[in-house]
Amino acid sequence: MDNTHLERRLADPYAFALLQWPATLGLLALSHQGWWLALNILLGLWLALMLLAAYAGDRPGRIAFGNAMLLSNLTVAGAYWAHPGPWVLAWLAATLLLLYVAQRALFRAPESAHEASQTAGEVGE
Repeated sequence: MDNTHLERRLADPYAFALLQWPATLGLLALSHQGWWLALNILLGLWLALMLLAAYAGDRPGRIAFGNAMLLSNLTVAGAYWAHPGPWVLAWLAATLLLLYVAQRALFRAPESAHEASQTAGEVGE
């Protein structure tokens, strides 16, 4: 797998989250009356299109990726429902940063002890 393809696959969840989470929060936070109703409809359509895009395509793992994006939206909605306010946005930004750090750490670490021993054996030869 080339480096560009790997970086794109690493960036996909964050790109989707940054495009979906504000729409989810907007649907929950905005009033459902007057002009706000039109904005709610637009946000709902945007969110539906983004979720369809998460499930679309012929990439491997598209169903799992779509399910993960759907569950992340439900988590955001639950966080806002449990404690609405501006601090939810700060926690979501921190969550994105921590997910990124965790993902990078996993890709830098060997996947298993067997792989680590093979790498050590190749160096010693």
